[in-house]
Amino acid sequence: MLIKINYDRCKNCGKCVEVCPIGIIEMMDIPRIDETRCIKCKTCVAICPFKAIEIK
Repeated sequence: MLIKINYDRCKNCGKCVEVCPIGIIEMMDIPRIDETRCIKCKTCVAICPFKAIEIK
């Protein structure tokens, strides 16, 4: 699985952190996703208003 966050598009709004059903996205200076625990639900992809997250 490949998770990409386009940090040029990301505005650190935190919506991805709020909607992750298993709580694996942390907001530090930028969002970080624990790829080893991701269940590929793509909720973060759907909620991102800036289209900054991609899961393949």
